[in-house]
Amino acid sequence: MTNNVNELVWHDGALMKAQNLVGMAKMAGSYALAEHYLVSLLAHGVAHGLNGYIDMVNEVRAHYLVEPFPEAQHEELYETNDDSEQQEELARECFRAMNEKEHQSLLRACLTSLSTHYPRLFQHKKNWLGIYLVWKDRLDGGMKQCEFLTLAKRSLPSQWSETLCITESVFKNMRRDFPEDEVYYEMRHNPQETLCDTFWDIVKSQLLRME
Repeated sequence: MTNNVNELVWHDGALMKAQNLVGMAKMAGSYALAEHYLVSLLAHGVAHGLNGYIDMVNEVRAHYLVEPFPEAQHEELYETNDDSEQQEELARECFRAMNEKEHQSLLRACLTSLSTHYPRLFQHKKNWLGIYLVWKDRLDGGMKQCEFLTLAKRSLPSQWSETLCITESVFKNMRRDFPEDEVYYEMRHNPQETLCDTFWDIVKSQLLRME
């Protein structure tokens, strides 16, 4: 690592030393809380083309036993939009080639990862709506609520809390929070945006490993 640790980073309206942000992230108590600091580090690194900031973020991820970001390969430090779209399409192709049992295993693995690394993102039954939207909008556009309900019930991890088990009532007031006929990633206001984005990253990562 270079002298990046001594640089000042813009965080919540103030300039702070990068190493101080790393320290606060480690003291946050969970990776979900630490991400608030890591976003500032990554934003600074991207804006100024500083490779060492990925190392600092990975230092915190390792602290919380989260898989590290891959190391940069020369000038290919940051993924281009074309690369991202290609990876998403590869993930969908892999999903389409899977059978029902494999879909259950995939959802179970993703829910396990979510509850392990991001427990604060799924604390209420209504969070199932975010999971459903990712599954429908990113993978299976024709999936109905009743079909997802069946899939989710069969895919629950063994350690899943009974208080967070999905029920039919989860969808009762869905249209109150989410506009109809609009994919979640194009919504002007998505109350579960962080959950949706995080869960899609988890799903995509799982699928690309199978490719």
